[in-house]
Amino acid sequence: MRTLIKGARVLDPGNVDGYKSILINGQTIEAVLDPADVMPENETDLKVIDAEGLLVVPGLMDIHVHLREPGHEYKETIATGAAAAARGGFTAVCAMPNTLPVNDNSQVTAFILGKAKAASRARAYPVGAVTKGSAGTQLSEIQDMQQAGIKAVFDDGRPVETPRSCAAPEYCRGLSIPVFVHAEDLSRERRCHE
Repeated sequence: MRTLIKGARVLDPGNVDGYKSILINGQTIEAVLDPADVMPENETDLKVIDAEGLLVVPGLMDIHVHLREPGHEYKETIATGAAAAARGGFTAVCAMPNTLPVNDNSQVTAFILGKAKAASRARAYPVGAVTKGSAGTQLSEIQDMQQAGIKAVFDDGRPVETPRSCAAPEYCRGLSIPVFVHAEDLSRERRCHE
């Protein structure tokens, strides 16, 4: 079955920004057509979708979501979070490590990836904790988590402040893994409230 998405504004940053029609064959984009191009609208096996006034964009990615599984499933599960993301046009999300247990080791990472695969909605990329338990004192098993599938590290909602955790960016540079940073100086906050 072929599908023609007709007359949408196609926005693919750096590549396309204009009114086009998109011809899809199965799950493959066959052609991106200009308004002046001949449209194959009279084919019998062609589904035509009038998209005038609508945008067609690449799948979006949310790099900070709280899927909460394992441990806080009453707040959100990987399946419900991935379904909500897909419904909103997001094809991928980065799952923060604020789970119970914290995603600070390869076993939790593997669990998250297994649940994400079973959900088969938006892709879920786990983010590992910078420090064990996100406590800020001892580096977590970053290399093991990377091998298991994390895409970045972050002590969600907590700054990297201690000498040990401050070594994380240098260590992660050697692994080519991003470090997300919560930009807050808690020592300054404590001094302001004293």
